[in-house]
Amino acid sequence: MLNELRELVRVKVNLFTPSKKPVGRASARDGRPRRVYDAPHTARLARRVSPDMAT
Repeated sequence: MLNELRELVRVKVNLFTPSKKPVGRASARDGRPRRVYDAPHTARLARRVSPDMAT
């Protein structure tokens, strides 16, 4: 029973937790480099939006 619950929690975390991906670098006001990220997406939303991940 605990293994079944663990599997359900894993699926929820993987599909519904938003994540950001780095898309480049930019300079901060003081000249130091910083990372630029895309908007947070869930795996479920990314799958619907991205044409190369269709199925």
